[in-house]
Amino acid sequence: MRRTGSEWTVNMRNAGWLRKNWPWVAGGAFLGIHIGTWAMQKAMKSSVHSQTQTKPRSTEDSQPKSEI
Repeated sequence: MRRTGSEWTVNMRNAGWLRKNWPWVAGGAFLGIHIGTWAMQKAMKSSVHSQTQTKPRSTEDSQPKSEI
């Protein structure tokens, strides 16, 4: 299968854009991943914190055990 000139132009134009802008693409991916994981950690921490606040504490857990 032989490609026409216009198909090569489109492919070369896309490759040139990526070749010129790869630092922006890599930086955006890096920041996106790290901001996403940070947001997930914050959500998990807040969820666990709110669950521990609403959970009633038993009297056995709140009083220190004496060793006799």
